[in-house]
Parts: sequence; C-alpha cells; structure tokens
Amino acid sequence: MKKVGLSLLLTVGVLFGDNISKAESYFQIGMSYDELKDYTSAIKSYTKVIELNPNILEAYYNRGLAHSDLKEYDLAIKDYTVIIESNPNILEAYINRGWAYGLSGDYKSAMMDARTACRLGDCAVVQDMAQRGWMTE
Repeated sequence: MKKVGLSLLLTVGVLFGDNISKAESYFQIGMSYDELKDYTSAIKSYTKVIELNPNILEAYYNRGLAHSDLKEYDLAIKDYTVIIESNPNILEAYINRGWAYGLSGDYKSAMMDARTACRLGDCAVVQDMAQRGWMTE
C-alpha cells in the first residue's frame, strides 16, 4: 500500500510541480524502477531528470549503473564521463567507468580510471582489476 501511495504522490509531483519538483519526482521513480530491476524504465526516468535539470549528477550516475546492468557499457561510460567532466574528484565515477571500460574490453582505460581512483583514495579497485588480468603495463 505504501508503494502505491508513493507512486501516486510522485505522479502528482510530475504533473503539477515545477521543474525541480518534477526532476525530483522522476529521480524517485527511477530509483523505484531500479529496485524492481526494470532498468529500461529507470533509464527513461533518469533521462527525464537530466532533461529537466542537467546539473543533477546523481541522475547520470544512476543511469550509468542501469546501463551497466543492461551491459550497455558504452552508454554507461558516457554518463560517468559527464560526471567526471563536471567534477573530477568524484571517486565512484572513476571506479564505475573503469569497470564499464574493463567489461567492454578496454583494459587500458579501465586501469587508467582505477589508478585515478587510487589517487582519490580507493586503491582496492586497482587490485581487483589486476586480479582479473586487466593490468596493461
């Protein structure tokens, strides 16, 4: 019953709110789709958030995760790149872009992002990727 109420509340926000309220509502809808593992619908919701407010980096991040779950690594890489270009100190964007690069077969780029993540404070990703045989140097 709570999910139906939340869904109705979010729909009302989408229909009648300003762009900020609409973006927040679409973001919540996207997160609900993520929980349901309906990644295609989640991507559509996060895309709407970005159309309404392209400064919400979390929408790019979550859309990148959804693309990765669908094995759409090239699209995930694009979303993580937007985040990195906006703020080059977001550790998680490097980690996830690195994984997307590696899973798409671009091991050199994966390790470059892993090394950047290490400089930002998480060196475990370098070891994880090296154990997968992605070390290129």
